[in-house]
Amino acid sequence: MSTTDDKARAPRSEEFAYAIAGFIDLTASRVIGVMGQVQDVFRRSDLGLLASDGRADLQSRGELAFRRNSHQPEAHLETLARRVVKLCGPQADG
Repeated sequence: MSTTDDKARAPRSEEFAYAIAGFIDLTASRVIGVMGQVQDVFRRSDLGLLASDGRADLQSRGELAFRRNSHQPEAHLETLARRVVKLCGPQADG
């Protein structure tokens, strides 16, 4: 090998090192950002309500996914009516 080959490899190895360092820096900044968001969530006073809403959202998504993939999906308005009754309760007439 000649010295010109060594000089040609040096910039490539430097570029590689800079790319790896940039990737590590980007990853570290993302992790730090996510950790800050997690800390903000745990500082909330309505954490129980937030968890309850999250659970209800997951259940609704699961129900919709199940109905979407089932053989006989329920009519959309029927699904909405059942949810209204579930949330509001049966109303007495008059």
